Amino acid sequence: MKFLVTGGVGFIGTNLIKVLLKDGHEVVSIDNYSTGKKENEQEGCKYFKVDICDYKSFDAYIEDPDVVFHLAALPRIQPSFKYPLITFKTNVEGTMNLLDWCKKKNTPLVYAGSSSTHGGVYKNPYTLQNGREKNYVNYIQRFILYKLLFADFIMYMGLIN
Repeated sequence: MKFLVTGGVGFIGTNLIKVLLKDGHEVVSIDNYSTGKKENEQEGCKYFKVDICDYKSFDAYIEDPDVVFHLAALPRIQPSFKYPLITFKTNVEGTMNLLDWCKKKNTPLVYAGSSSTHGGVYKNPYTLQNGREKNYVNYIQRFILYKLLFADFIMYMGLIN
């Protein structure tokens, strides 16, 4: 099978690519290398330095992937406070570019969400709980809102089987 992995030089992307290559798949990674590392590149994977915010078509890198694993994002909540516009552009506009491309190609997309959206299961300091221990996400936190927004966009665009 052919896979496109966004964020392929990050921690999760690197480990996913290792498994895909080990299983004999063709893998292409696009990453802007803003938080990932070149030394994470794996032999057998084709890497392209690409920012998903700047492209609406990824055909130059891989024409018809069987699946897209979307791991590219600006991670961590704290930087989203300092750089809200960059965080929004990367995490929302970039994701929308990729979703639109996947929809046009009818390609399934696997999206890596964030533990920040799962509330008090992990006693996350960015979530709120009521007296019955029901978890509520503090939607004021931009980072969490963006992550929840992606999941909604993916479902809306019909990219979840």
